[in-house]
Amino acid sequence: MIPLILGAAALATGAFGALKGSEGIGNMNQAKEIGITVPKRENCTLRLKPILHKHFSDTYFL
Repeated sequence: MIPLILGAAALATGAFGALKGSEGIGNMNQAKEIGITVPKRENCTLRLKPILHKHFSDTYFL
């Protein structure tokens, strides 16, 4: 009886690890997508900064 209990515990632990592993892969893919879009957004901000500075030169966020 004890080997069956230990086997079930090992199976449950393995299933939990597989679920967390697939969740981690999804998080890594999401982070990779964010890492690709951030430089695009920064380039857009750098192009707009002179225009924003011209119109909002008295503000402190630039």
